[in-house]
Amino acid sequence: MTTTHGVAFLCRPLKVPRSSFFHARLASAKTRAARQTADEAFAHEITAIHVASRQTYGIPRTHAELRRVGQRVNRERVARVSAEGTG
Repeated sequence: MTTTHGVAFLCRPLKVPRSSFFHARLASAKTRAARQTADEAFAHEITAIHVASRQTYGIPRTHAELRRVGQRVNRERVARVSAEGTG
């Protein structure tokens, strides 16, 4: 069973003003946009490594190559950005 409630209804028991919900949502929009831009640039790097390897490198080798060139990146991020690029 799924129910939906308005923002006012959800904020009332927490004694949080409705406006703070919208302010937080707007503030996080900038962060999401910045992350998406960074992920798009990172996806381009991953694609370049994949093409340079004659499309043989998977996530582990791509991650190792990024580390080799000095980019500190989490392996899970490489996997996430790679998966988003294929979808």
